[in-house]
Amino acid sequence: MEGVNDWSTSSLQTLLNSGDYYNSIGDYQAIGFSEKSKEKIVPVTWNLGGSVLNETNTGQQFYDFERSDNVEDGHAKEWTGEIGLLYPSDYGFATSGGNQFDRTKCLSTPLRKWGETDCSDHNWISSLTYGCVWTLTPRTDHSTQVYIVMPEELGYEDIYSYPCRVLPTLYLNSNIEFVSGSGTLDDPYVLK
Repeated sequence: MEGVNDWSTSSLQTLLNSGDYYNSIGDYQAIGFSEKSKEKIVPVTWNLGGSVLNETNTGQQFYDFERSDNVEDGHAKEWTGEIGLLYPSDYGFATSGGNQFDRTKCLSTPLRKWGETDCSDHNWISSLTYGCVWTLTPRTDHSTQVYIVMPEELGYEDIYSYPCRVLPTLYLNSNIEFVSGSGTLDDPYVLK
């Protein structure tokens, strides 16, 4: 189902959960998952609800849409697996606020308007975007578009024609402890 914004049937979902990336094969040998690291990941239910394009959606509104039954006909409402992507709400809640807008004001500001504020300047996800990052959340009024996180705000693009980065997202077993590292390729997190 190439070009359709349904995570449950997407080729990216397959790549991350059972394909070459997940199994550290070929091009993904250096960055995929080892058997030992796979043991630390917990399968969870990912919500696949989406939103029609609305310039006024806040992080909280996206959170509610993501957990809704608001999907295109025939698309899954949820998916259970190990590796997903960020949600727009993750981006919205990741701000600590800025000098111009404190956290409370950022949380009530539409994510599409963050480029007019300093909310994204104090958002740890913004520092990871390097252009744009795909999210798990589809536009329900356009069957080939999903929301993307850009350095300064939330956007949307066709999944088959716009090059964005992927930040695989996962849940770890609750008994995992952080030992060290900053999470970069040169200084990876060490977990116990």
